[in-house]
Amino acid sequence: MNRDQSPKRSVETTARTNEKDPARQPRLYHGKRYVYFNSSSIYPFYLLNNFALAPVRLDDTALAVLQQVNPELRSWLTSDERRRFPSIQHLWAALQATSVSTFLKFIEGGQLASLTAEAFMPFVADETRAHNKVAYWGEKANVGVLAKMASNPKYQQALNMEMDYARAHLKLELERAVWLQLLRLKFEQNAPHREVLRRTKDARLIEFERGAQRHGSHWGGVVKDDVLYGDNAIGNYLEEVRAQLCY
Repeated sequence: MNRDQSPKRSVETTARTNEKDPARQPRLYHGKRYVYFNSSSIYPFYLLNNFALAPVRLDDTALAVLQQVNPELRSWLTSDERRRFPSIQHLWAALQATSVSTFLKFIEGGQLASLTAEAFMPFVADETRAHNKVAYWGEKANVGVLAKMASNPKYQQALNMEMDYARAHLKLELERAVWLQLLRLKFEQNAPHREVLRRTKDARLIEFERGAQRHGSHWGGVVKDDVLYGDNAIGNYLEEVRAQLCY
């Protein structure tokens, strides 16, 4: 999808056929409004998810925190272009890189920066399926899915990646510090996304994960019978950033 093309019209058309989907409906949890968000939510809530196209520039405040995860990070930032990422999912994945060549795949202009059939080929190895992926994820410009898929060890050889996958599992204190910086960058630097966040007011923010009731979830959650299943870490961090930036 062309980056200048708004996905709003097609998303809203799709939404009319999905009105009963629990991931697409505000509800009450303990008497308080909550909002589900994820990559398949209707407009505008999908803009809150980490896959959303929302270019960020890594600033020095965030760098001071992120280099605790990747000590080599500062030495790789030899130009301003190397500080720019198409989504915060790309920046999160880049922290796992152990070589500059792998790091550069995640920056703007890198191998994984755009939703193209070529970018999807290492994951699906079939041109028709690759084009289908572009159409599906491009509908809402969820470019971060490429970074998410590239963080899976099973694609390490196909992508020629040098990664420390253990960095995706941080101690909670450091994890919170990192994600508060990533989310700050996104919503501080992207006004349309910040406005969506502001419009949620004081609602609980829950990254919808349908399987959380059965299997648990660290990052997301689901509400059933007024019980929140899952840790909903991203939703909680996003509420903190909303309090800092919007009110």
